[in-house]
Amino acid sequence: MKKFNHLINPSIFRDTVGLSFKKYKCNDFVFTNSVYQIVGLYIDNKVFSLENTLQPHDYFGTTEDIAIFNLNETTDANIVSGLREVEMRDNLINKEIANIRIVNENKKIYMKSLLEYDIDLTRAIIFTLTNGEEICFEKDSWIISEEIIINRGHNLINIITSPNDFYERIAEEPNMRGELTRSEIILT
Repeated sequence: MKKFNHLINPSIFRDTVGLSFKKYKCNDFVFTNSVYQIVGLYIDNKVFSLENTLQPHDYFGTTEDIAIFNLNETTDANIVSGLREVEMRDNLINKEIANIRIVNENKKIYMKSLLEYDIDLTRAIIFTLTNGEEICFEKDSWIISEEIIINRGHNLINIITSPNDFYERIAEEPNMRGELTRSEIILT
């Protein structure tokens, strides 16, 4: 059995609740509300890089590229598009953060009734602003997709990709089954 931890550490957001979420920076939306590889989060005078990039990873005995969601504190100079000759666009917010919800998943994958993989990952980060609006940054559920889905509105926990997506993909594989549990960490 292989265990993988791809959780975003909530301590990176320590002391950001109550601060101004100034903007997020990303590629322009084209056809969908998703962007490629990177979003810059500008909170007060800090800059965070939220990335969903391919990294080599064990995949049933071979090495495959799998998209991994990461968050790091950085500088504005490092918030650049993963696409050539594409400008990043500022999306202004200028509202105070009321809370931050980190949505995590644990996925267990069984082959012929034997547990092969136990994977912890962060599915989404939802910022609730003091005016009640929410902004959600979600890792695309397809394992090789480097897309980050962005939504703004209310009750965004209800539109995050359903666990059924995972179960439908697992059902396509013979002798394989999976379990998915979702949990939340709310920073106030």
